[in-house]
Amino acid sequence: MILYRQVKEYLLREIEKNKEGSILPSQSFLMKKFHVCHLTVRKALKDLEKEGLIVRKQGKGTFIRKKISTRCPKRILVVVPSDWKSDCWNAGPFMEKLTDEALERQIHIYISPLGKSYYEILKLVESQKFNGVIWLMPWEKDLPVMREIFEKGCHVMVINRIFSDHRFSYISTDHEMGAYEATMYLINKGHRRIGFAGYIKVSHILQRYAGFRRALDDSGIDPSKSEVVTAFLDKARKNRLEDYREDFIRMLAEYRPTAIFVSGVSVLLNMVLPVLREKKLRIPDDLEIFTYDEMNNDIPEKSIIHELAQPFYEMGRISIEKMECIIKRHCGAMKVILRPELLIKQDNENVLIPVNRGEMTKGGEKNEKERIYSH
Repeated sequence: MILYRQVKEYLLREIEKNKEGSILPSQSFLMKKFHVCHLTVRKALKDLEKEGLIVRKQGKGTFIRKKISTRCPKRILVVVPSDWKSDCWNAGPFMEKLTDEALERQIHIYISPLGKSYYEILKLVESQKFNGVIWLMPWEKDLPVMREIFEKGCHVMVINRIFSDHRFSYISTDHEMGAYEATMYLINKGHRRIGFAGYIKVSHILQRYAGFRRALDDSGIDPSKSEVVTAFLDKARKNRLEDYREDFIRMLAEYRPTAIFVSGVSVLLNMVLPVLREKKLRIPDDLEIFTYDEMNNDIPEKSIIHELAQPFYEMGRISIEKMECIIKRHCGAMKVILRPELLIKQDNENVLIPVNRGEMTKGGEKNEKERIYSH
């Protein structure tokens, strides 16, 4: 940011904090604070005077003429997956807190499902002159349009993805650490043949897989000796769901894992649980399971499968807080990583997986742990 803009933004914050008629810091104070010359300070003051925000009185100083609340409210576009309410239900707490926080801060938000074409999103950003874009759980294919929006001067914030090689801000779960801690829990329980079920083709799943592998390495378990089996779910296949099932069934038959780390709830519900129900395997006696993300309460196995809870509620709060800070130029791009919470189901009973969802079984309570934030 050029120097006079730094001075101007500082003065804007002072105008926001103080009452009309209050005196602002002197020119000499501003020169020392920002290490600039008097011409730079005067340029910032001249801008504010033109905007009608200050009045300068000879020999007395600079005073607030009117508050900044008369300026246009901030406008943020929130891009969400088109199926976020049905398939991404965990994002509900994020959207709830995001809207509450925006309302409290008098920020206008506009929600756009990703069902629209990229061209429509670009035109929307340009025509509505949004101050920023918050993109919920994007995929790698979304990166080009996000870069284009960013390059046009509209800040982009990514939610629950870590794209460290881009200039976007991001607020995300620590996918690698979560998988590492979950896998270490299984190892500490005595498991040595641990499978990984997931589509290892996208960044956040690769990060979870990296955490899984790191836990094995730290524990001296060598995957090359076939003690750990990975089910690679390739979406490019035809009849992919059936292929996924075959991969998983083969893994169970050939390597007989005693535990499985599942990369996400969709893999759990569409591949892992249907096979286990069909084979009538018992959780946790035959197979102990840890899954990334929380399951809906209507899933019978919820009480006997360990879960990794992502802090979506905190993401919603932090996203608006940090985006407002960036828009006002009080801070630069933000990189925020939140630690997920392990929900361990205690006192698991020997429960046969029911074929009928109505046969809900009882299990242990959640073992709540404090979430750790790294800003």
